[in-house]
Amino acid sequence: MESAIISSLAGIIGIIIGSYITFKKFKYERSYRYFFAALDQKLKAHQEAYNFSWELPAAAHKSENDKSYTQKCEKWYRENCLYLEPEARDAFFKAYRTASMYFTFLAQWKSTKDDRELRQAWNVIVSARTIIEKNVTEPLEEPQKLKSQEYDFKGKINK
Repeated sequence: MESAIISSLAGIIGIIIGSYITFKKFKYERSYRYFFAALDQKLKAHQEAYNFSWELPAAAHKSENDKSYTQKCEKWYRENCLYLEPEARDAFFKAYRTASMYFTFLAQWKSTKDDRELRQAWNVIVSARTIIEKNVTEPLEEPQKLKSQEYDFKGKINK
């Protein structure tokens, strides 16, 4: 009688532990599935931001009243910014905003002959593509939640 109770308790504990491990494995695999599903979109967004950033220097020198390219960048940014890595997102945002205000920096330089702010603005515009490129050549950031998981891709516990 006593051994039957112990066997029953051991079975129940085994079921609880097995259910917990299965639940954690399922949750982990689902998170990775979403991460990899978004990976193509992330790479596409980085490539598009990179392409936009190549045209920004020329757009900055267009007519003071012609903001069509930077407005196109802004529209694209609103639709795609969440796919960019944080550093690339910040660099692209600063670059297209600075390009849209470049004539302000140019006018200031003409009146003061101090080119520090103009040079800083230009560096923000042209450095965006390098930052975006670096963010793609490095591994894309996994969600923070997944970094703390204790399971590998096969659902085994890492020790």
